[in-house]
Amino acid sequence: MGKRHLIIAFALCLPFCAQAATPSLTPLTPAQQAAQLRAVADFDSRDFAAALPIFTALANLGDARSETDLGRMYYYGLGVAKDQDEAFNLQTEAAAQGYAKAEDNLAEMYSDIGAYEQAFNWYAKAAAQGDARGEDSLATFYQYGFWVDVDDAKAMQLYQASAAQGYSVGQNDLGSAYYYGLDGQPDYASALREYRLAAAQGNPHAEANIGSMYMLGTGVPVDYHAADYWLSLSVKGGCGCAFTDLGHMYRSGLGVPHSDKTALMWFQRAAALGDAWGENDLGVMYAFAVGTPKDDVKAVYWYGQAAAQGNADGEMHLGEMYRYGCGVPQDDIKAALWFARAAAQGQVDAQDALADDYRMGKGVSQDDAKAAQLYALAAEQGYPDAQVNLGYAYEAGNGVKQSYVTDLKWALITRSMLEHKPLQYDPTSQYNPNEIDTLTLLHMSIDLTHLSPTQIEAAKLAATAWLAPRGEVLDASLLPKPRRIHWQLTAEATAAILCAYALAKSLQRRRLAISRQGQGAMSRERGSTGLI
Repeated sequence: MGKRHLIIAFALCLPFCAQAATPSLTPLTPAQQAAQLRAVADFDSRDFAAALPIFTALANLGDARSETDLGRMYYYGLGVAKDQDEAFNLQTEAAAQGYAKAEDNLAEMYSDIGAYEQAFNWYAKAAAQGDARGEDSLATFYQYGFWVDVDDAKAMQLYQASAAQGYSVGQNDLGSAYYYGLDGQPDYASALREYRLAAAQGNPHAEANIGSMYMLGTGVPVDYHAADYWLSLSVKGGCGCAFTDLGHMYRSGLGVPHSDKTALMWFQRAAALGDAWGENDLGVMYAFAVGTPKDDVKAVYWYGQAAAQGNADGEMHLGEMYRYGCGVPQDDIKAALWFARAAAQGQVDAQDALADDYRMGKGVSQDDAKAAQLYALAAEQGYPDAQVNLGYAYEAGNGVKQSYVTDLKWALITRSMLEHKPLQYDPTSQYNPNEIDTLTLLHMSIDLTHLSPTQIEAAKLAATAWLAPRGEVLDASLLPKPRRIHWQLTAEATAAILCAYALAKSLQRRRLAISRQGQGAMSRERGSTGLI
């Protein structure tokens, strides 16, 4: 889930309608009130030419609501030439009167230019007046720690307040807060309830979230027909993430006929809407010639588009293209840079790749300690290669205190996981990650002569303690063979293996992003914390 700056696409998320019918602060005559209602109706029907003179006249009288609506027209160039300065002036004048909608709009405008302190302050003012959109947006500041310390309890309280007013974005975001366990453990039943409330109002992000829950079987039985229904509704609402998920359904034949070309079409449509996951997945299709001829240049372009939105998989894939010189000149420094950005978001493939760079001094200064730290992060996420390399580090004492017991612990974990729960992969892909895992197993044999029976038992206990909470079982019969086998691979073979492994893991995870795009925070594909 890739993080971006807060609220970067406000113009994309607002419906083209006037502000909600909140009483004006300036006393208006009955005739002026009637004129204002006509202007609002004209605005909602996109007759901006008719609305403009009325809003202008009333704004000149100091009417806060008219100033607010006129400010939006200048901000987006609706029926008038864009004028950011005039938009700020009008919203500021209305906000100075304590008009909550203007305070909220002003906060969004400050967010657009990266002035987050001012944005936070104006959101707080709007939320204090019970403005639902202000409450929802302020919640994201607390959830993601923008300008303030992370405060999940405060974020949850604000999401609940926003949703309680029937604000569909707030309902969707509250659903995602439940989904990811913002207040503790995930609560899928409550998440689905809130998503349904938002979907009942036609919120396309909520529709897509429901579709994803059915597609992934999260909190509900897997139901591809229901997934297709909800995702198709979301597509009609223009939610790019729904296009992406439909692409995956066709890519893997989930409830629909398998078709790489149809999957490609959905990814292209998602990418055209600026959906970061769609952009990344379109890059994968071009990089691996799935449903289209191989085109590394196009792959680099779409990975770059996704990476520009802070999509972690896009950053990782772009790093791989630079590492191996695919579609771009080979550049270890740029590769390490993109790996570092993705690794900072917890992207497991990038953590492992960056660890390799630090271990070998490729694109970065050689540093065994940093390599071990990164291998540990990826190993804890269950990444087999990182577990093996972390074991190597403990065996040799590279960057960590030498420990044969810890080495054996990770070997047992890796072997147990791969033996009893092979990686799931896209059945239509030509790349089988389990073949790569076989190589991993051969690559991790350990010399047990360094270990006493007591130490072997200690390693088994440590491995069991790691596996049990993850629903895995230690198989003591999988004790590694008595000597390591080191494989020497050509650069081309290594590149092919790592690229194939990254693709398989990426298609397996389809991680549920908690990023925001539009009227909220971070790269919000489906609402503030919507699923992917």
